[in-house]
Amino acid sequence: MSNLVETQAIVMRSEPYSETSKIVTWLTHDYGRISTIIKGGMRPNSVHFGQFDLHYKTELLFYYAANRQIYLVKEIYVLDRRPAFRTDWRAGACASYLSYLVSSTFPQRVTSPDLFTFYDETLSMIELGKNLSTLLIRFELLYADFLGIKPLLNVCASCHRSLHCEPSVFSPSRGAVACLDCGVNRAPGTITVSADVSEILKYLQDSKTWLAALNIKCNDAQLTALEHLLGVFLEFHLDTNIAVRNIAFDCIKCSFGREHNNHEQTSDKIQENAWCR
Repeated sequence: MSNLVETQAIVMRSEPYSETSKIVTWLTHDYGRISTIIKGGMRPNSVHFGQFDLHYKTELLFYYAANRQIYLVKEIYVLDRRPAFRTDWRAGACASYLSYLVSSTFPQRVTSPDLFTFYDETLSMIELGKNLSTLLIRFELLYADFLGIKPLLNVCASCHRSLHCEPSVFSPSRGAVACLDCGVNRAPGTITVSADVSEILKYLQDSKTWLAALNIKCNDAQLTALEHLLGVFLEFHLDTNIAVRNIAFDCIKCSFGREHNNHEQTSDKIQENAWCR
């Protein structure tokens, strides 16, 4: 038996079901990650037409049944269309990467209001178009905690000594750092982390608000090191297409005049790579 329920929901992905209908994946406040079918939603005269674009924050009414994998939508009320993602192609690429990451790695129907709030706030921060690299890195660090794979960055995993302003060795497979003494005979695949990059990682991971990522100043070498370390870590632990992540970071770095792609082309490229697995 189905019950009509209401919750806030953010569109993470949509795919064709028929010529006029779509399957939409949402992150919801009260029901976790769910998939719904929107029958006739692509018809211009549909009451749902234009209400479930990517990244929209909505109030969603749908028929919930515990034994179903896909639910039928009754009504959608748009709360925030996030217009910046339609004009700022860099921000749009970053938002599309996060949508892909969460929709492909967070378990279905696992309720997590905290994740919903965290994801919603992240999209709002990305809309500002500032410090996009550090915003993504902070999201990845904290999202790992929701998945139960939070990297250990403050103490040596071998001798358990606290690490302060010193270089270390990071093991992607263990998701932990070791001091240089314990990491001298490190296994293949480990990454040497400079003292400054180590402190940035800990600062972002321990930060309580998004001001940390918005205000921190990192040079190109530090950003490259942060991007590489988190990329190797996520690729080891999550079944994701790393090319989607690479596109987002490449879009942040590229020059508008030399490598410009409009928002639709960038989003299409991310969606294409998301399915090439």
